[in-house]
Amino acid sequence: MSERHAQSVVLVSIDTLRYDCVGACPDKLHLAACGLESELHTPNLDAFFDEAVYFTGCLTSAPNTTTAHASLMTGLYPAHHGARAQFKWGLAEGVTTLAQVLKARGYTTVAVQEEGEVTVLRTGSGVLDGFDHFFDDEAEACRYCRDIPGPVLLFLHTFDVHAPYCWSYLERVCRQSAARQAAEAQVAEQLHVSPPAGDSMGEQMAFRRRASRSARRLLDGRAAARLFLRWYVRGVNWFDAVRWPGIVGALRDAGLYDDALVAVFADHGEALLPDFRGAPLDHVPSLLEDVLRIPLAVRAPDLKAARTDRQVSIVDLAPTVLDYLGLEDTRIGRDGRTDCRSLLDAQVPSDQAVHFAEVWSRAADRRRGSPEDHHFLGDESLPWRPYQVCARAGAHKVFWHPGPPRLERFTPAARLAMFRLKRWLRQVLPGRALRLLAKLPGTAPTGRAGTREAGSTTADVNWRDAPSFGVDLLEDPFEQKPVLLAKGGKEGTYGPLLDRIRAYWEGGVIGPQIDLQRGDLDTVARRLRHLGYLE
Repeated sequence: MSERHAQSVVLVSIDTLRYDCVGACPDKLHLAACGLESELHTPNLDAFFDEAVYFTGCLTSAPNTTTAHASLMTGLYPAHHGARAQFKWGLAEGVTTLAQVLKARGYTTVAVQEEGEVTVLRTGSGVLDGFDHFFDDEAEACRYCRDIPGPVLLFLHTFDVHAPYCWSYLERVCRQSAARQAAEAQVAEQLHVSPPAGDSMGEQMAFRRRASRSARRLLDGRAAARLFLRWYVRGVNWFDAVRWPGIVGALRDAGLYDDALVAVFADHGEALLPDFRGAPLDHVPSLLEDVLRIPLAVRAPDLKAARTDRQVSIVDLAPTVLDYLGLEDTRIGRDGRTDCRSLLDAQVPSDQAVHFAEVWSRAADRRRGSPEDHHFLGDESLPWRPYQVCARAGAHKVFWHPGPPRLERFTPAARLAMFRLKRWLRQVLPGRALRLLAKLPGTAPTGRAGTREAGSTTADVNWRDAPSFGVDLLEDPFEQKPVLLAKGGKEGTYGPLLDRIRAYWEGGVIGPQIDLQRGDLDTVARRLRHLGYLE
């Protein structure tokens, strides 16, 4: 690299933005499968990605906001930073964040979140440790930064693209939009549900829940996926047309666009789910490619625009920032250990790199949609369990499934009917009959790998106690035909990835438990209801 002019750093996180829902993305396979490629219009985002170093093969580390952002800020995978479940565990002891490092170097650290005081990232997780100034509006934050004489680290996190898909745009700008009303009318008419009763996020989310329930009754998986993905794409189009220009305008006014290092990325994507028990389009719990892959672009005045398909990870962004600033010897991570590399180091081969991702869930997730608001948060009788872990190297991917597999992209109607029959039987049959049911073809239990509620290691959760599956994404890009791997086996290409998952898992840690007070529980539960995780 030549001279490095930028000193300030801007990190823009567009929560739940799919990798293929940036027009500049060269791979639109999943959109094209639903016939929606031509409906995506993101000229403003495209302009940024065309001016930046754009990594088309970037992967996240988790399909939930807290865990993925913890990886972003620390350069560590979840097993190493410890914040592995949302609102459950925080960063482990000895973990240092990017904001802490830059603050110690004299940076003013500013964070923008649209959630209010008790947030997904701030409630005890430690993810935003090192940030001193918090705002809920980027324009106000940028006006504050404009008057700061020294360098600034600005982190901007927006939920605009998250379900129910551009709710903040709908609330702030588009109350009478003909395009919005047409989209709602199409969903309401096709699914025979009443349109939203108002513009609030709660009303929009309630509309999405009604639509999801009706889609399960009326549509097969492919038709439901296409309908909901069109809804999502229109939300991204709205974000590009209104919100993104506003963000860029605020950054320009503060001198933080053309003269700063600006990174734009998502924490995770949004997947077309196979059986859509919760919704046809969702991200937790899933490690399918359209959740795992995320957009990432880095722009600075002295970085030459380029597009690369190198496989990289969200964990690589923090060391990239430090490398650009000439602070590559500054250590982040846990006790000086990181899982990352600078994206500016073109000499590092990526074809042999292995990237990890994981998701945990509670036993109560099977009751998703329960009116008991705090079952996701406060009931300690419901243990957290690993749900999926995956390792990805090039086109090869291995899933380890302590929880039930969710791999097939579009479930055939016969299998969906069998699933519904099994669900009904589990509700009405006694335990002995359930054991007989488990012996029927296709109904065998998947096997859970145990739990780990406290302590400093996950080594006692045996990775061999649950099935593993391999996928070759070149031959099976929609992950419809996973290969069941023998436990602990050495199946050719997948054997080394199984070994890496074992090492990853057995070397893992869990951070300190987050202690939410009753008032915080109420606020967090209300926020999670708005985002569709609770009824």
